[in-house]
Amino acid sequence: MKKIISLSLFFLLVGCFSEPIPSSNSSISFSGILTDVRLLGGSDEEVTREIIELRQGGYAMVGSTKSTDGDFSDRMTDDWDLFLIKLDQQGEVTWIKTYGGSGDDFGFSLVETPEGGFVLLGYSNSQDGDVPSTKGYHDNWIIRVDATGELVWKKSLGYSGHDHAYNVVVTQDGGYFFNGFLDVTASNGLGNSDKSLKANRHGVGEFWCHKLDANGNIEWQRYFGGTNNDRSYDAIQTREGNFLVVGTSESDDVDIKNPKGSYDIWVIMISRSGDLIWENSFGGSLIDEASKVIQDAYGNFRIIGNTFSEDQDINNAMGQSDAWQIVIDKSGRLLGSYNFGGSEFDKGTAISEWDGGGMFILGYSRSFDGDMSMNEGENDVFLMYLPSDGSQKRTLTLGGEGEDFAFDFLIQRDGTVYVVGQSYSENISQQKNMGQSDILMARWR
Repeated sequence: MKKIISLSLFFLLVGCFSEPIPSSNSSISFSGILTDVRLLGGSDEEVTREIIELRQGGYAMVGSTKSTDGDFSDRMTDDWDLFLIKLDQQGEVTWIKTYGGSGDDFGFSLVETPEGGFVLLGYSNSQDGDVPSTKGYHDNWIIRVDATGELVWKKSLGYSGHDHAYNVVVTQDGGYFFNGFLDVTASNGLGNSDKSLKANRHGVGEFWCHKLDANGNIEWQRYFGGTNNDRSYDAIQTREGNFLVVGTSESDDVDIKNPKGSYDIWVIMISRSGDLIWENSFGGSLIDEASKVIQDAYGNFRIIGNTFSEDQDINNAMGQSDAWQIVIDKSGRLLGSYNFGGSEFDKGTAISEWDGGGMFILGYSRSFDGDMSMNEGENDVFLMYLPSDGSQKRTLTLGGEGEDFAFDFLIQRDGTVYVVGQSYSENISQQKNMGQSDILMARWR
């Protein structure tokens, strides 16, 4: 079993603007030992997008599959379906459920309901089965299932174009908020609850946000953006109750007041009722993208993604594309900008604080230098740990001869890190690939 650990000098992420991320439990540590790697799937393609820890123990994962055999032998057709996988506390599969219709149906995000069921989010072009309807090429699609995976309700929201949904959160009032993008040209300006806000000058993609009650009924929907392509990929409800939404914008007009370059990281803060509070753009003259956001222990926001730029908000560019973290305050002011990676393509996909102190960054890389001292194939997974005590940061990599991707992780209090993604490799950590691509699950301790 191969594992690569590269060490380089640690730099304090929060620098001059705050204290290090504190530890609530100084008795635990992260050793960085790879303890488990496994693949799930069939003879076609699979990908896992998100994993959560369940209140009663165990885990759940959401993603998409095309296989009709192997771990998905209950499926009859080779279109894409959303899958939900329930795991026990040891990471063993308890059950697998798939959802969708006769078209392609994709899963990206999930949350646990108070009753122990799940709300699942993605997008679909089906008009039957578990999908109520589709008005365009793809519609936002959200379903609720009970603790055994049985369907409780289903909703589709969209118009005649491409409408995608990527992230769902449980709101403080017990409802749900989800985000993605709307093809507002195809909708002819529709997509806002307040019809007076119709704006035909908006373009091919907008940040599209929905607030639902506990039963899936729409309380409000709003879109934000300009006349070009704007897509939101993640959002959180802040401790103050507002919603911070992050993504990428190509626009330089309408709601975008401070563009930086070709594509920027664009961040909006909206109220509980969907009103725009503030917006800001971050990046340089080339392409900059946001993947995930968290609110840290100090109330600031940490956004992870990648950048192709070398100027303006970017310091110390390292390669073709770097994993890029920015830190902003509650008003959207830039506090810090940090690059990670090597001379090739590197992308950050998730970020999280740890009770043991410090921070983890997840992503994938084509580099074999800088922070990524080796690469086993076309893309390798990387897990970076930045301790709060000022010691050396540590980069762990995992991969085979093909493309391997990491999209989400969770960190337990004891320092165990569960990573999920997708593998196209035949030889990743001596695991046999079952199809074109498999669900990748890895565990470090």
